[in-house]
Amino acid sequence: MLSPDFFTRFLVLKDRTSWGFEFDQPLPRWQAEFIRILGLSGSADKITNEISFAESALPASSYVSARLVQQNNAFRWSIDDPRSSLIWLQDVPPPVHCIAAKSDGSDLYQMLSIVLLPVLQTAVAKGGMVFHSAVSERAQKAVLFAGYGGAGKSTTASRLPKEWRALCDDEALAVKIGEHEWAMHPLPTWSDFTVRRLYDRKWNVAESFPLHAVFFIEQREADSVHRLAPAEAARLFFRSSLDVYARFMRFMEINEIRRIKIALADNAIAMARFIPCYKLQISLAGEFWRLVEDVLANDL
Repeated sequence: MLSPDFFTRFLVLKDRTSWGFEFDQPLPRWQAEFIRILGLSGSADKITNEISFAESALPASSYVSARLVQQNNAFRWSIDDPRSSLIWLQDVPPPVHCIAAKSDGSDLYQMLSIVLLPVLQTAVAKGGMVFHSAVSERAQKAVLFAGYGGAGKSTTASRLPKEWRALCDDEALAVKIGEHEWAMHPLPTWSDFTVRRLYDRKWNVAESFPLHAVFFIEQREADSVHRLAPAEAARLFFRSSLDVYARFMRFMEINEIRRIKIALADNAIAMARFIPCYKLQISLAGEFWRLVEDVLANDL
C-alpha cells in the first residue's frame, strides 16, 4: 500500500480501488484540466494505485505513427502529429502509470480521454465494465440508458422528470462491489470538448450509486419496454464496452486487444446474470419514464 503523503489529488472508487495522482508544480494546463474535469479530491485514507504526471520535454521530431509500443514493462503511446501529445504508461510494482505529454498539443482533450485507461483496465480486471451510456440516479440507485451513437442517450436523460438526476450522458464505469453487485461511476463526455467546445463541463467521477438496471434505447413511434434474456443482455453489454474501448484499441497490439475482449466478454456474461436488462423503445412525445419506473418498482 502506498502512502497518500506524496500525492496531491485522489480518486477513490466504490470497489475500494484508490488512485493517487502526482502532478507537476506549477500545474501545466493539461494537468489542471484533468483535475477540474474529473473533480479529483484532495484527500484519501489509503492509496492502492498511482498515476504520476510529468511534462514532456521531447522535441516534435520524436513523434512517430500512432501505436502502442511495449518496451519491457513500459507502454508508449505515440500519435502521428508533431502538434499532438505523447503519453507514457509505465507499470511496475507497486502499480505506477507515468504519463508525460506536451501541453501545447491541439488535441489536448483527446489526450486526456486516453489518460484514464489505467483506471478502466484496473476496474475491468476486478470484474468491472465500461458502458457507452447515460447514467441517471433515482432513489439512490443508478439506471443506465445505453445505445449506439445517435440513439438518444443524452436526450433520454434530459427528458427524465425532476425525481431523476443525470450523472453522465456518454460513458460510465461499472465497478464490482460484491459477488452479484456493481456500482456506477460517471465518466466525462469527451466529445463535449473535442466537438461541441463546451469547455466548462466537469463531472464528479468519484460519485457512485449501486446499479439497479440497464435499458438499451431505441427511437420508435410508441413507448414500450421488455426484458432481455441474459444472453442478449451480455451481447449488448459487451458491444457497449467495445464502443468505449475503440479509441484505445486503435493503438494496441492484437494480443492486447484479444486479452481485453476476453475479459470484457467474461464480465458481461457475469453481469447479465444478475443485473436486469431491458429494451426500451421511446417515442418523441411519450412519457417513457413511467414504464421505466414501473419496471424498477417490480424489480425491487
